[in-house]
Amino acid sequence: MSTPIVMQWAPDPIRAFVRQAQAALQLHGPGQLASLAEPMRALFARPGLLEELMDRYLRRVLTGAMHGGDPCVQVDMLLLCHTPALSLRVIKDRADVTSLAREPWRDTLVNYPSNTLVMVRGGGPVTVDWFCLAPGASFDVFDATLAIRQDGTERYVDGSVIHVDARHRFPVLPEGQGVTWIALASAPVNAQIVSFHRETLRPLGASMASEDHSVLCVMLELLEPGTPDYPLDAVVDLTRHPDHHVRWAAVAALGRHDGAAALAIVRSLAAGDSHRFVRTAARRTLDRLAGTEVVC
Repeated sequence: MSTPIVMQWAPDPIRAFVRQAQAALQLHGPGQLASLAEPMRALFARPGLLEELMDRYLRRVLTGAMHGGDPCVQVDMLLLCHTPALSLRVIKDRADVTSLAREPWRDTLVNYPSNTLVMVRGGGPVTVDWFCLAPGASFDVFDATLAIRQDGTERYVDGSVIHVDARHRFPVLPEGQGVTWIALASAPVNAQIVSFHRETLRPLGASMASEDHSVLCVMLELLEPGTPDYPLDAVVDLTRHPDHHVRWAAVAALGRHDGAAALAIVRSLAAGDSHRFVRTAARRTLDRLAGTEVVC
């Protein structure tokens, strides 16, 4: 499988840069992302280029072409988990655009791919707080048992490029200072750090550790329920998968296809699954169904 071509809607210089960056990452791997810092800085030093990119981006948002990102890129990244996938995101607080006023990063941390370059553009110097996972912290999408601590504060001037390796530490990007953040990211699916609340450090979500198991969960999500060729036996088998994320994804897929069969498995998981996160999630599902009178 080849790397998806992204940013086709962007101005010509940015499209060319993205193509060159993709080729470099395909050849050398996403660990070489930092080598793109200087070309990225030179690119966005061009007068008016960032403004043109923002205008095109906002037009796509207002026309509904983008919901949380370019939908074509999102699908490609899900299906091409083992191919270095590149994205270029502009992060800017725009209260005048409704769909951008409810930013998911407001008062929380964004999920950063493992390798990300973040360029500071416009405004004066900014202070960035860095955080990291404490030793022994673990990831889980159901109940992120994480210990997060602050890992220092750094000052950046206009034009700085920050290299984020989220496996080790990740920043809080301050808002409301007239700064636009341009993020160039490369990572497989789910190679991300958690989101958490800025003040309490309470985790809001986390990623799976295994890319192979992430692929299984994605494929389960894409299954069409009710079709004659639905792989029912295979999905039921996956409810006994060693990874508890996959077990729960299989139950969710089964529920879309055959609610009665799924319910029997959910009851079984609630009573005796080996992982407490799955037991808790199964019990919550049973409570929710009971509340809607699906379960007597």
